[in-house]
Amino acid sequence: MSLRASATCDAFKCAVAMYGFVFGRYMSLEGGDFTWELEYSGDLSWPLQERHTHSDVFPLLHKIKTPTLLLHGKEDDICMVSNSIVAHRQLRLQRTPTELVVYPGEGHGFTQPQHRRDRDERTLAWFLRYLPPTSQGKVLKL
Repeated sequence: MSLRASATCDAFKCAVAMYGFVFGRYMSLEGGDFTWELEYSGDLSWPLQERHTHSDVFPLLHKIKTPTLLLHGKEDDICMVSNSIVAHRQLRLQRTPTELVVYPGEGHGFTQPQHRRDRDERTLAWFLRYLPPTSQGKVLKL
């Protein structure tokens, strides 16, 4: 959702995308799990219809100008890590500030305490970098 929000709105100062979702049909075919498509778009027909791609960020990646931190589990079998890799490469190509962290041994959700801590520390550091507190100690409102 962070990637889509950043691609369609310029109100955000920064974003953190966990398990970044880019292209639904590709994701389903790569991982072999069609649950998302069947639940939200109703079928697996070809050619792809708008209902299959309305939430895809892939055609909108070039619009993301928001500094984006991508966090992904290497063993994610729901939303494959290739989604975040593709997003990261495009953001770098267009010089959008970005970082990608891939956590070994993690799936769709972080279970290892050291990875949870690292995720939280990186997220906080990212927000402090792009949303620094004001001199009064309050975070600026959009």
